[in-house]
Amino acid sequence: MKRIYTFFSALLSFSAFSGVLIDDFSVAQPALTDTTTLGGGFQSSAAGGMLTGERDIFVELLTDDGGATVNSNIGVGGGVLEFNSTSGETGVGKVQWDGADAASLITAAAGSGILLDAITDDYTTGGATGFVFDVLFADAGFDVTFNLWSTVTGLTSATFVTAGTMVPVQSFLSFADPLFAGTDFTTIDAFELVINSGGATSIDLSLGGIETTGVPEPGTFALFSLAGLGLMWQRRKGSGNRAVLALST
Repeated sequence: MKRIYTFFSALLSFSAFSGVLIDDFSVAQPALTDTTTLGGGFQSSAAGGMLTGERDIFVELLTDDGGATVNSNIGVGGGVLEFNSTSGETGVGKVQWDGADAASLITAAAGSGILLDAITDDYTTGGATGFVFDVLFADAGFDVTFNLWSTVTGLTSATFVTAGTMVPVQSFLSFADPLFAGTDFTTIDAFELVINSGGATSIDLSLGGIETTGVPEPGTFALFSLAGLGLMWQRRKGSGNRAVLALST
């Protein structure tokens, strides 16, 4: 079933609150570059102060227009996660927080490459009610998928599609949004962020930290579904129960 909603613009600010820091990208990770569409991509791992103690990154070039310079790359430096593809090409990037497995190749249905070790994190610690993340720069609309593995409710996969370029903005995504329906955020075993998951966009993208926080208050904090952003979500549990919701502003 497809349903259409309209969201009103809103400005919000953090309440006095401390949630769960997933990653502030203070631990650097050299850029990975894929220059062919032969498949497989490239991956690396970095240990440090991020949630679960390890971050895995992955990049794969998906299309090649035959130009002189062809690549997709991903890396972390200076507190920023950078993902980009050369003009005319598309690629996909992945970031995982799943513990010390030193692997970032996955298939969402089976969880291959994801360390499901029953060591969980409570994303609602301190009263957190949603994700906060910083989009520092995006030169085109893009899609991003949140894959969350809970030891109680299994896999939830939710995809968001933005409608255009973005200036620096802090974005809030509520745990109560329909795309996360039924997810137990108190028992999260692994978390994966997939950038340009549909592989349809040639994009330069910079992301700051990601964490959880409480309900924002009116002020200077922007909702993820602000005017200027389109939003689509897809939810998949276990063997593939799926719903699609499209939103417009």
